[in-house]
Amino acid sequence: MHQNAFSEKLTPLGFKMFDMLVVDLMHEVELGVWKAVFIHLLRLLECHNESLKHEMDRRQVLIGFLEARH
Repeated sequence: MHQNAFSEKLTPLGFKMFDMLVVDLMHEVELGVWKAVFIHLLRLLECHNESLKHEMDRRQVLIGFLEARH
């Protein structure tokens, strides 16, 4: 396996190069496209079972709450 100077020096300290280079999919898609896909997914949830939409909303609130604590 090939390594570079950064991974050789920082891996023993717990640094993970690939965790640093994670792609943020939200920034790879135009906002209008993402909004249309998200609305479509919400409509699919609502058609299948409206309580799923409310469950997703409840979980999103929990995620926001957890992020605010850090």
